[in-house]
Amino acid sequence: MADDKSHPTALRIYDRLRRESPNVSLGNVYRNLGILAEEGRLLRRAFKDGAERFDASTGDHCHFVCDRCRAIIDLDLPIHAEITAEA
Repeated sequence: MADDKSHPTALRIYDRLRRESPNVSLGNVYRNLGILAEEGRLLRRAFKDGAERFDASTGDHCHFVCDRCRAIIDLDLPIHAEITAEA
């Protein structure tokens, strides 16, 4: 997950894990993502598409969301308090 910059959904993570571990359940994926989020090791993100996504980059950062392909890309930009407060 730390290497995945795509902001995957739980279902996408589940699909990838099943290729390596066919016995993994979707419930286990949700449970473990919840634990990682509670520990601050992942962030839960809600974007325009309404799907809950997970972000391994836990520091302050902005996102670029492509309306055409729905890709979500982290942007390495300086963040100012005024901008963050308005968002």
